Amino acid sequence: MTTDRTIWIITGHYGSGKTEFAINFAQNLARQGRTVAIVDIDIVNPYFRSRERRDELEAQGIHVVASNVADGIDLPALSPEIYGLLQSGGSDVVFDVGGDDAGARVLARFAQDLRGQDVRMLFVLNANRPKTATVELAEAYLREIEQAARQSACGIVNNTHLCDETTQEDLKKGDQLARALSARTGLPVAYHVVCEDVPSDIPLEGERMELKRYMKKPWE
Repeated sequence: MTTDRTIWIITGHYGSGKTEFAINFAQNLARQGRTVAIVDIDIVNPYFRSRERRDELEAQGIHVVASNVADGIDLPALSPEIYGLLQSGGSDVVFDVGGDDAGARVLARFAQDLRGQDVRMLFVLNANRPKTATVELAEAYLREIEQAARQSACGIVNNTHLCDETTQEDLKKGDQLARALSARTGLPVAYHVVCEDVPSDIPLEGERMELKRYMKKPWE
């Protein structure tokens, strides 16, 4: 199947900020005039979920597909609507994938439906997460996710942060790790995420993407 749309797969370490990036990325696509659907398939460790921002996203014309039913009860199951999206074409699709290789393994269920389509998987990197804190660890983590998802990454997203305690030093550390991972794997640094409330005037590798923070801890 060939269409003029792109299927984006957002993966990474649990807690790397994948969902935050996926939401902002989907919004950017919509602002470019694209028809967009965001698919929440994080059914392994559902701590932060794209579906929590359903009302805001759908108000922007972004269709939200998630594993929940009308009364709000969350189910550890995949919506059959996902298959319809993949088979019908038209909308750009942003997959918010669960963390780690366990979360990515859920994506493998759609391997057959993804064949022949323009699929681009981005690896979200946070240098402050323990299992991706060095280039060796980050590469090993990336390869585990690729194997589990049955997809190859096409780019790195440097999303190094400490939530509301993020500083420019975190951005510098993330930039250095992203550059090292890029050199080691041959993958480009596709985006360097800069939080809207963290000043950043330092030179960074990759296209800058200003991120608005939506996902907050329950006590915030």
